[in-house]
Amino acid sequence: MLEHAKAWFYVGFMLQSLFLDTLMLLSSFPVQDLQPKMPPPTLSPELYSKIIHYAAPAPTFSSSHPSQPRRLADLLALCLTSKSFQREAEPLLYSHIVLSHPERTLSFARAVLDKDRLASHVNLFVFNQRGGSGDESIDRGPINLGRDFWTVIQLILAAICYNVQVLVLFDTSAMNTYIFDPPDMSSRSPPSDPSTASPFPFYTFPMLRELQLRFLWDRPVVRFISRLGPSLRTLHFFDANELMDDAESEGSHVPVYLDPSHIPPNLTLFNGSLSIGVQLVPPPPITPPCSPHSNPTPTPRPNPNPNPRPPPSPISFNSPSSKLTHVQLVIDIVDPEAAMDFLARFGDLGGTLRSLSLLDVPDELTIPLMADIARSLPNIRHISHLPYPMTNRHKFHTHLLSLTHLHTLELDLSGWQPVPFPSSLSLSNPLSLTNPLSLTNPLSLTNPLSLSNPLPLSNPSHPSQNPNPTHYPAFAGQRALASELHTFCPSLRTVVFWIGTSRVRWRWSLPSLPFLPSVDAGVGGGGAGVGVDGGGGTGGGTGGGGKEGSSGGKNAGSGNSAHQLGSTWTPSTNILSKTQKQLLQVQAQAHAQAHAQAAHVDVNISAYRGGPMGTWTSRVDTHQYPQFSTAWRVAREGGWRLSAAAAAAVVVVAVIVLYM
Repeated sequence: MLEHAKAWFYVGFMLQSLFLDTLMLLSSFPVQDLQPKMPPPTLSPELYSKIIHYAAPAPTFSSSHPSQPRRLADLLALCLTSKSFQREAEPLLYSHIVLSHPERTLSFARAVLDKDRLASHVNLFVFNQRGGSGDESIDRGPINLGRDFWTVIQLILAAICYNVQVLVLFDTSAMNTYIFDPPDMSSRSPPSDPSTASPFPFYTFPMLRELQLRFLWDRPVVRFISRLGPSLRTLHFFDANELMDDAESEGSHVPVYLDPSHIPPNLTLFNGSLSIGVQLVPPPPITPPCSPHSNPTPTPRPNPNPNPRPPPSPISFNSPSSKLTHVQLVIDIVDPEAAMDFLARFGDLGGTLRSLSLLDVPDELTIPLMADIARSLPNIRHISHLPYPMTNRHKFHTHLLSLTHLHTLELDLSGWQPVPFPSSLSLSNPLSLTNPLSLTNPLSLTNPLSLSNPLPLSNPSHPSQNPNPTHYPAFAGQRALASELHTFCPSLRTVVFWIGTSRVRWRWSLPSLPFLPSVDAGVGGGGAGVGVDGGGGTGGGTGGGGKEGSSGGKNAGSGNSAHQLGSTWTPSTNILSKTQKQLLQVQAQAHAQAHAQAAHVDVNISAYRGGPMGTWTSRVDTHQYPQFSTAWRVAREGGWRLSAAAAAAVVVVAVIVLYM
């Protein structure tokens, strides 16, 4: 009996201890934690996208842009805020990858190779090899980063190939073109989770639309371009053969050619050397040999070239058509006859080519080139960097008459003596275009794919380094040359003169009143003058005397008026009343003064009797390099057209003339 009592006592004691422990455990939890949890408030995906859009603007191409580091930091902070922000910010964080340092490249490789999800976000990938450390790295000579490093680049390309749209790669050593071949499966490092391992894609880059390379043009590169699909639109290829010594280049580099059937079908823009660019022009289709049952007597055709050269690649019977519209070529062929034969191949692009930029053109080829362009490319809109002959320019003008759609013409005046340039601008270091991509040229970029201009300026105190372009006074000689070219090619709207590393742009534009009856205005220094035939002209200016108009009135010296009676009148001017003539005169004077106050540039408004008057405006940009000019890329597809305001002004003036 006593033993049963002891047993019950122990059982009660254990139950009491268990009860007390349970009470203590329950008392340790807050009351609100015992209540059922409500789901946290969530925002719609559109709101997350809006927040990210305003917190981190759209990415820029250049990693050196001042806003780029701050943008990346903001995106990273948003990724760490919540899962919802991470889903929206992570694609933007990895969409534009611009690398120049090996250490950062290896870190990025570890991220995208371990997580295929990150690799699928990359739309733009740039590796622009540089030396040094930090953000302010200094470009050095050719440095080979080693096969192990470039194998990592090869693995990165294999990981991002499905979605990348812009690819920029630059190898200073020009010894690693093997990365353009598909990598071996054994060379891939195992991921952190073996279950996520996936085979390599077919390395075809189906979304790639822009490709910029500086490598040797050899078999791996040719095979890579052959695999690219119809999405490729832009190709910049800087042949790095100049980086190698002459002896090494002659012994190891064997020329290879691209099969015409493998030319990217939708390629519209090419920038590179002539020897490579000619391979992207499909050869003209030829007819197969006639069968014995057909007529074997073909019609003879005269051969315009007495010494034809074989094409650089074999001709196929089914040649694809080309869609090239913008081409920039470096003349890398020493033999002038061979260069002309290669350039003649681009005459087959007369139906599509709209912009042609030629660098390092010998002076003796200017006239033959203009003859071929006028004959084969009559619809071209932009021609740039041809040496303008100092004498016998009438031959150049003869061919210019055929180019009725030409909108922009850029000419090189570096060989002129004396140079038609202001003495205030130093030209002690003119740019030599003998080899613009060579490392031996101190004025050429050792890094042509650099997203910023690392060249030190030779004159640090020059005002052209200011963010706003510097405007210079009138260049009477250049304006005369521009007017001369416009006389033979009235469709010209922009004439650019290159003198060394300086560029002077002359633009011809129409004012708001395009058909004023014989109104002449000139703006110079600090004065302006306007004259109307038969009605007298007024001239003014507080800083100095104006210049003489082209066919009407003359300017006064310092604000006084001068009158000159016209000897003849057009019928449209005779029917205008005195009030209307005064109104037109005041409008023309106000227009000229507005030009003088808005921009301190030289303006010459030339008026023709019964025709449109135009304005030449000049602008100087220093430390420019022809091989990096972008004007040829943005050449307009269509010819020049009147603006809506000019067309409306034409209608208004016509109504006034008809109903007076």
